[in-house]
Amino acid sequence: MLNPEEKQFEARLKEFRPLAAEPLSMREASRSRRRKFVLAACAAAAVIALVVVLFKISYERDLAPAPERVVKQTAPEPASGRPLTIRSANELLARAPSIKSALDELAFQSRARQLPRGTQSALAVLGKEDFKQ
Repeated sequence: MLNPEEKQFEARLKEFRPLAAEPLSMREASRSRRRKFVLAACAAAAVIALVVVLFKISYERDLAPAPERVVKQTAPEPASGRPLTIRSANELLARAPSIKSALDELAFQSRARQLPRGTQSALAVLGKEDFKQ
């Protein structure tokens, strides 16, 4: 048997009518989240691509020689006056009595360059300086 309180509670439960729920907007929320994710991913990819391009340009600029740093070097000619080639070195080695004498003959000797009048060589001036003072 039910006591009066339980009967009253049961009657109240029978009278209960739930309210109709509003429809869920799941599609719109998922679309907006997906759209935000796609935009963020595209922006991140663009930033990464930009950073890679900037590093590549910077790296190539460091590797490329600047025009003022490019110096054309020409090998000095040996004392014989002919340019040194493999053929001339082989001929010299075949003629020479020893390897030492052939190498001595191949040694490059600096030639004094004629300077215009009224000018001096910096090396000549420095060579005359007395550094012991």
